[in-house]
Formats: sequence, C-alpha cells, structure tokens
Amino acid sequence: TKLPSAESVSKSGFFIIDSGKSADTVDFIKKFKNLFNENGFEDSFQKNFILPTNNCVNSLINHEFNSLPKNFKTLSGFTLDRFSPMIPKGFNKLWKKGLDNETYFLKLCGSGGGGYLIGFAQDLHKAKNELSNYKFEIIFKL
Repeated sequence: TKLPSAESVSKSGFFIIDSGKSADTVDFIKKFKNLFNENGFEDSFQKNFILPTNNCVNSLINHEFNSLPKNFKTLSGFTLDRFSPMIPKGFNKLWKKGLDNETYFLKLCGSGGGGYLIGFAQDLHKAKNELSNYKFEIIFKL
C-alpha cells in the first residue's frame, strides 16, 4: 500500500519516540502469555486490541482516516490498562497524560520494555511540544 508522506501538509499523523531503554524480550513474552490464563482476557484482547489494530491498518490501507484516532486511542488505553508492566519504566504517566488530554496516543513496538514507541497525534506539532524531552521523529502525516 502507498502511505502518505512525512511531507504532507496535514497536522495529524504518526511519530516514533526513542524510550532510551532496552529490555529482555523473553520476560515480556512470558508475561503476555500468562495474561491469557486470566478469565475474560482473550475476549477483551480481541475486542480492545486486535480489532482496533486491524481497523487502524484498514484505515491506512484504504486512506479512510476518520476512525483512526478512536481506534488508536482504544488500543493505547488497553495497553496502558493491561500491559503497563511492559511499558518502559517512567513512561506510564506520559502515556496516561496523552490519553487523558487526547494530544497523542502511544503504542508499544515489539514486546515492550524499551526501544521505540509509536504514536499517533491529530496535531503533531502539539504532540512534539509535549514530548520535547524525547527524540521525536515524524514517520508520516495523514
């Protein structure tokens, strides 16, 4: 699929930030697998992570961006709620701040614990200002 370019004039789009942290993938994969032993987790994961992720991908493929913020926010909120131990140390408050004020929404890349976070913002300039303490790079604008 052809994605919009980072040079688009749109204010909204995707970015990455470097957490500056590293993690042991094996431990996070074990924690993730153990969640499926909890009653109701699998259904919740399907509804609040898999479905919104698929909807985000379909929005990008079809260049229909109206539902993208809602879906990205849903999976970001689910991640904070259910995968908070996998969020790099020191980023939970930042994650929640973005959700609460709807300036940006974050998602883990890989198994979590470190590396890069991908984000979505309806106003990239405002998100960049709020995340100015981190290496912030726009991937592409819608």
